[in-house]
Amino acid sequence: MDALLARIERIYQEVDDETQDYLMRLHAEFTKDMETLINNIQKRERLINEISQILNHIEESQNVDSLDIFSQEEDEEGEYLA
Repeated sequence: MDALLARIERIYQEVDDETQDYLMRLHAEFTKDMETLINNIQKRERLINEISQILNHIEESQNVDSLDIFSQEEDEEGEYLA
């Protein structure tokens, strides 16, 4: 659960305002639901899987990994592009 919350927070830092609003709601609902389902391990696992899939989709659609401002691309000859 903590790893998933940390993932939400990491993605939050790398997306647009609209997606940030969605992630804030997702974080709050997920936390509340996990507290409600404290004694139901199967439903908790299902919820974790659902949230993970949502985060996968957000990362793919936002291409979060390519937003790193410190990354550098290389051309065909291995030279860094400006």
